[in-house]
Amino acid sequence: MAVYTPEPLPLSIDPVLAEYLHRELMRISNTFIGGTEEVGAIDYQPHDSDLDAISALTTQAYGRNFLTYASEAAFKASVNLETGVDFNAFSAVLAATTAAFTTAQQTKLSGIATGADVTRAPLDVIALIITDWNTALDNGWYMGNAAANAPSAAWYLGFVEAHGAAGYRTQTVHAFTTDSSSNTLVWRRDQQSGTWSSWYRLRWSEEEQNAVLGTALPTGDTIARRDGSGDITARLFRTEYFSLYTGAYILTQNAVGVGADNYARPMPLANLIALILPTYGAVGSYIVGYIYNVGIIENTNYAGSLIEPAGFSGSTVSIADDAQSAESMTKGGAALTGTWKSLGRSNCNPGSNFGRSTLFQRIA
Repeated sequence: MAVYTPEPLPLSIDPVLAEYLHRELMRISNTFIGGTEEVGAIDYQPHDSDLDAISALTTQAYGRNFLTYASEAAFKASVNLETGVDFNAFSAVLAATTAAFTTAQQTKLSGIATGADVTRAPLDVIALIITDWNTALDNGWYMGNAAANAPSAAWYLGFVEAHGAAGYRTQTVHAFTTDSSSNTLVWRRDQQSGTWSSWYRLRWSEEEQNAVLGTALPTGDTIARRDGSGDITARLFRTEYFSLYTGAYILTQNAVGVGADNYARPMPLANLIALILPTYGAVGSYIVGYIYNVGIIENTNYAGSLIEPAGFSGSTVSIADDAQSAESMTKGGAALTGTWKSLGRSNCNPGSNFGRSTLFQRIA
């Protein structure tokens, strides 16, 4: 390192004084330019790169004033910060909450879109993603892939209808990645007093309802569906209607019309015979009748007052099979009532005073 050497002093100065001054100047000058003599170690600043960088900054008067503040109070007064306006007052509760904040909680918050209302997340732009359907409790739309407590390990999208009382709600979901019009894969369950029911299947499309619930054809293991005319086709009918009768039965209907007792019931044959064979003289009954002085034309109605019960009588000798015999017509008894239809013809010598007979049926 170079050593500074002062110029010699003028000869007019006293030699002793000149020598002293020369030595002092050398000592002092060598100290300030890095000489080896140790003098005034606290009177100079060693070279520092940070100080060089600071000295190179272009500063303003406002910033340089910070270096002159003598106390913290002077600094606060200068920057004019107000509690509750420029910053919040210290809160021990907030400090404790911040200290307990976990990475998992931070991850949850990071998944919320900026500006989203967390109180309405289930009704946001998209369904709320969940990992357990037991946690989908509020009104809204939810979705989850292989979420716990789902109908199966699939992607399900659905909605929740929450009742006002705690522990009462309904969930309806469908496997939206694998469903179709023939299989909507819709499921529902409800919560009663905090207890979830099992998932049960809903069939929403017309196609899957027709396939499962009904057909107009007599196909086994299906529910009968009316055809375009309102009729139902079936293979066989069974009835377990209780009857006190025994023996053979036929299926009959007691009445017709809306609101009537029009149920189909089993009827014993004896009851049917009683209906088919009415009592003597009743509507529907038959009789061989006699009419005097009136020709009988088939399929013609006659007053019952003209007709008397009639029959035929032969000889007292038994007639052999296939033999001929002269028979006589007989009549007697009270005249009939109502209206009767002739089922035969006896119109010989019309207009003459003849008695005539044929089979009649009462129609009224």
